[in-house]
Amino acid sequence: MDSFQSVVAAVEIVQVTIKVLRVGYDTVSDVKQYGTDAAKLGLKFQQLSHRYDALQKVLFEGEKFPFLHGRKLFEVLPDQSQNIVVQLLRELLQLLYAHFALEQKYAISSEPSRTRSDFATHFGLTAGEEKILFQRNTSGNDSDTSSVVGWSWATRGKRKVVRVIDEFEDWLKRTKAILEDAWWPLPAFNVLSNLDTLQSDTDARTAGFAASTAIRKLLIDQTKLPQALSAPWTSVNNIKTISSDKIVGVFEGSAVLVETLTFPVDDDGELSDILEERFSKIVRLLSSQSDPDFRVLRCLRYCKQISANSGQLRLISCLSDSNATPKTRTLVGLYHGIKSDQRPSLGLRFNMCHQLAESLFLLHSVDWVHRALRSENVLFLFPDESLNRAALQRAEIRICGFEASRPSVDSSLGPYDNQLARNVYRHPKRWGTPRETFTQVHDVYSLGVILLEIGLWERAEDMISGLKPEQRLPEKVTQYLLRHANERLAHRCGDVFANAVRRCLTLNFDGGDRAEPTMSVTDSHRDSQQRLHKGFLEQVVDPLKILKDVV
Repeated sequence: MDSFQSVVAAVEIVQVTIKVLRVGYDTVSDVKQYGTDAAKLGLKFQQLSHRYDALQKVLFEGEKFPFLHGRKLFEVLPDQSQNIVVQLLRELLQLLYAHFALEQKYAISSEPSRTRSDFATHFGLTAGEEKILFQRNTSGNDSDTSSVVGWSWATRGKRKVVRVIDEFEDWLKRTKAILEDAWWPLPAFNVLSNLDTLQSDTDARTAGFAASTAIRKLLIDQTKLPQALSAPWTSVNNIKTISSDKIVGVFEGSAVLVETLTFPVDDDGELSDILEERFSKIVRLLSSQSDPDFRVLRCLRYCKQISANSGQLRLISCLSDSNATPKTRTLVGLYHGIKSDQRPSLGLRFNMCHQLAESLFLLHSVDWVHRALRSENVLFLFPDESLNRAALQRAEIRICGFEASRPSVDSSLGPYDNQLARNVYRHPKRWGTPRETFTQVHDVYSLGVILLEIGLWERAEDMISGLKPEQRLPEKVTQYLLRHANERLAHRCGDVFANAVRRCLTLNFDGGDRAEPTMSVTDSHRDSQQRLHKGFLEQVVDPLKILKDVV
């Protein structure tokens, strides 16, 4: 459908959905059905409904954002994105209708002739709105709304209401991420004053866009390192080393992680402008980040030191607000550090994998690539010295190693690094002297290696130990990792998990089972990024969430 048809279809669906939401609130708030839980369920559903209302106002309210010059935000989205949004809106309407229609006091199967008209009357829908409700998806998907009439209503009760609330919340998160993925590349959203307008809008804040907009502002801001965050090189005390480039200690009464980077200096004996700007963005991003789902450490300060031949940068990040430093271990150290009879259960491993995938998805949603994802940059914060399965369940996961991360439009920069322990996490075209500019695709590949490690609870470097030194070529290593995924992972973790790992390692998110990548930097940046982001969500993040919830 063209842009005008998309706008009309979307607005019609929203209007019907708002009616269904009103009936839904009355249903979940019914004390007769849900007793003392009714108030809690009703409040949660009402909060989600308010977020939906704010979301639709952000998209469809005219004259809302002056920088769009009278156009609705939905109208400036690419045609493909508009069609996706229409499908998402219809998906939610169908979801809500299916749940609340089946809450009525008769079974669909007993009175099929009355199903649509009786339910539509109950929801206060007109004949035209009823037609919208049962309209087929334009995508050609067979799972249209009319299929709900064949569902059993035997799952009534509180558990069903909790389920619809969870699915409603998931829908809001997914739609928000897809919208941001569509509009961040647009020119209007690369102007700081426009982002200020979006961030300050009441509906945008209610819909959850304020936090990601703040991060987006940091990515396009060209200001230099904030002097207010500078600290003396010797400002961290009680230092303990956890790896070659990471130490823990105490800074101004807080337990901190310190990451040290060494880079060559320019002809003037200073860090290059590009490096200075990149590090500035990292500092400002990590010092402003407050969303716990990103699972990154909050940056407190940075240090800079220049010697005769090199420069060093330090990130000082908060581990704990107290001076009691939590026991900090890297994921790569846990593979051999924990006893075999205390290794994490299958459910716990699924949970770890989902957390990491969700965090990467959120980073990519604001157009940020990590560039150094590997197990040594995944931290586990333990409350005490215990190292067993119970301690792993209580540990908090954090992603670090942001010393090399950057916006996806930034050029690659850094010292030549051809260590096998690091190359094993890199896409084949990023070994040694890179043959491709770094993009989100390469982050996803790296995550696939980490997921494979967690599934088998074994270092990737150990998995390829069977290769002779002369065989440890980039494409050969990938083939060897895929062999482990095909021959060992499905047996230990199931087909769903193994398939998610294969998707990451092959970068195949177009369905099908072929091993060739379907994502490439030769695609247009916007198209490939949207396809990757959507495929990564649907074929990796969502399946991992289901696995961690049911196992």
